Amino acid sequence: MEFRRLSDMLRQHLNQLIHYPRHSPNDVKITDGDTLQKFLETRFTQLSAAVQLEHWQEAYRTIEDIHAIMNMSKSRPRPQHMSIYYDKLMQVFWVSGNYLYHAHALWKLYTLSVKQNRNLSAADTKTLASRLMLAALSIPVYDAQSAVLSDSYGVMSDVLGTPMSENAARHSRMATLLNYTSAAERGTLISEL
Repeated sequence: MEFRRLSDMLRQHLNQLIHYPRHSPNDVKITDGDTLQKFLETRFTQLSAAVQLEHWQEAYRTIEDIHAIMNMSKSRPRPQHMSIYYDKLMQVFWVSGNYLYHAHALWKLYTLSVKQNRNLSAADTKTLASRLMLAALSIPVYDAQSAVLSDSYGVMSDVLGTPMSENAARHSRMATLLNYTSAAERGTLISEL
């Protein structure tokens, strides 16, 4: 209970800094790179504690906070942070029964590890690849009847006002957690379009 209160307090402070920025010299500047790095380090510690305590809902909320902070940053997070991010995200998706997202998070972790970790042994690479294969094989077969039933329970609208089921909105939020691009990369992509 106390961990949840602490997490809520951290989330409220972050939301206040984002939505109500102050401009006096002594205030926290959320746009500063060092400040964002400290926020990320705090959130990763919070995420590790949530997973260790098996507070999966709080872990998911913390992952959403980390994703928001990473999107505000102009620089790319450290590879160590990204591997922790995908590892914990993978665990949360497994516990929640979202096997497709679990496999995708494991794929992200695998590609990041192979590209960034030069000390990764052949045995570790083989173990990661085997886990990835098993995760992909554990994804249930698509059942159109179940999909129609689960989508018909609640209807809301997306940003454009198009009707969207609550299930589709939830899946959209989970998918955005897997697709991270830094602010600099988003600027490059927009200028190329």
